[in-house]
Amino acid sequence: MIAGDDRVNPLPQGIALFDIVAAAEKKLHVEAEAKRYARYSGPRFDHLIAQQIDWYRAWL
Repeated sequence: MIAGDDRVNPLPQGIALFDIVAAAEKKLHVEAEAKRYARYSGPRFDHLIAQQIDWYRAWL
C-alpha cells in the first residue's frame, strides 16, 4: 500500500520497490492523493485496514 502523495517515499519509488518483490502473487494498492500518515486514521484507515485483514485471512 502506497500513499499517492507521500513526500518521504514518493510514488515512483514505492512502485519500484513493489516491482522488485519476487513474489509470484502480489497486489499493489495506491491510495490516491493520500499523504504519508493519512492511512493511519479516519476513512482511509477503515478502507485500508479492511484490505489488510483480508490479506491476513488469506495468507495466515
